[in-house]
Amino acid sequence: TENHYIVNVFMDMKGSTQLNDVYDNATLLYITNTVQRAAIHVCLWSGGHIQRLMGDAVFVYFGGKTVSKSEATRQALMATSMFTYFIKNDIAEIFEEDGVENISTRTGIDFGDDKDTLWGTFGTGNIIELTTQSKHTSIACHCQSNAPKNGIVVGDNVIEQAGLDPTF
Repeated sequence: TENHYIVNVFMDMKGSTQLNDVYDNATLLYITNTVQRAAIHVCLWSGGHIQRLMGDAVFVYFGGKTVSKSEATRQALMATSMFTYFIKNDIAEIFEEDGVENISTRTGIDFGDDKDTLWGTFGTGNIIELTTQSKHTSIACHCQSNAPKNGIVVGDNVIEQAGLDPTF
């Protein structure tokens, strides 16, 4: 185990369960895969590490031993802002051309400092994952659940670490 900071990002599709009543499985696969691929590409381009794909959600870490806390936080904000823009505008247009409407996302971000984040290997045998144990990992998911349609909710630590004006 090791203590080390991380920026936690949780992105998913808003109302994805109800989409099962609107679209068939093949269309849902197309929608979900398109949204996840957009998230993956934008986050990788911005310096993120895709930690986990969970149903219609993507869980991403930003940071590392060679990345400052403020830079990792800014990378997360940039990636999630771009992702939200693409879903709301460009990808929405592509979906509409294919007869798919009302696809939106919600994102949550939180920062866990060194003293608050423990990295460890979870699981057993060949089924293991290096991941974090931290209140802030969970808070990112709670922030996401409170985000509005195509919105981003961040924890207080994110504003502080990014060095942003509180009105941001």
